[in-house]
Amino acid sequence: MTSSLLTDPDSAFSACYRYWSAQSEKYTGCDALLTALDSGWKIDGVVFQQEFWLSGVRPVCVFHIELIRSDERAKMRVVHNPYLLRLLRNHDVQVVALNQRKQEELVRFY
Repeated sequence: MTSSLLTDPDSAFSACYRYWSAQSEKYTGCDALLTALDSGWKIDGVVFQQEFWLSGVRPVCVFHIELIRSDERAKMRVVHNPYLLRLLRNHDVQVVALNQRKQEELVRFY
């Protein structure tokens, strides 16, 4: 491991370039967002956080991000991870919850 990775853990991510297309991937990871930002794209406006519940017990968060570069626009859905939260915080982006889990009644089995 090089000394730069020890002092700046983000330097390992800057060398990773990942292709992404909305036509081929409905959801993507933070590495594709980082590649877009390195390629000149900017986050445009508010980022929306949507929470899905799989089988009613497992939450999955997806962030809806609008990107702009010159006259081009793109919408990217990025799956939650801790690095994404730090990236959004460092870019001073406002994140708004799109939906919240609805309160469910208790189901009783007799």
